[in-house]
Amino acid sequence: MDAPGQVVFVLKVIVGLGPMAIYFLVLGLVNSRSRPHLVSSRVDFVLLAIAFYPVMLWPVLTLIEKGRPTGAALAAAGMLAAFAWLLPARRGSWVVYHASMPQCARLIRQAARRCGWQVVTSDDQRPHGRSSIPQAGLDIRLESFPWLRNVTLHFIFRDPGSVEAADRLVAGLFEEIKGEQLLPSPAGASLVVIGACLLGLPMWYLVNNMNAIVDVVARVLRA
Repeated sequence: MDAPGQVVFVLKVIVGLGPMAIYFLVLGLVNSRSRPHLVSSRVDFVLLAIAFYPVMLWPVLTLIEKGRPTGAALAAAGMLAAFAWLLPARRGSWVVYHASMPQCARLIRQAARRCGWQVVTSDDQRPHGRSSIPQAGLDIRLESFPWLRNVTLHFIFRDPGSVEAADRLVAGLFEEIKGEQLLPSPAGASLVVIGACLLGLPMWYLVNNMNAIVDVVARVLRA
């Protein structure tokens, strides 16, 4: 591989793995805090897309290098369409990081009591079990992802007024989370290690191809 090709490859690795490494590092630090962290699913998905979409753009860059702009444009358009289709609704769901399913269910009950409501739990004990708040017209479905130590709250609105009720419940969750005291989780330490390894790989490529990068920069400056 000639010097320009090496530089292009190194840039691909940095652009592709850099955001992913930072994502895992931040996620590990969040899971090492003394309390859970609540974020909307929309924001969570956008951050996830920023972390992983650069890697998915590699085929687009490859098509551009091979002189196929039409194929590259179609692939990029398909990725944008997938992003728009998968983007969660603005107020329909939230993600609680550094929390287990039972802990998240307890926080929801406490937040509901703060609002003067009572949570009715179904007999379904599966990870996708539901609970409801009849006074607020809300159904809540919880999904746990233990590897990342997070729980997703999906709100199901029974009537238009349920949207405001969900906002009140989320505000109560923020207040309840402030009172939580947790120890750092093993998942947090594992994610930090994964992020550090992913960050080290592009740095390794950068150091080992420094001569080619200097050569290409010198050619550009002489041009």
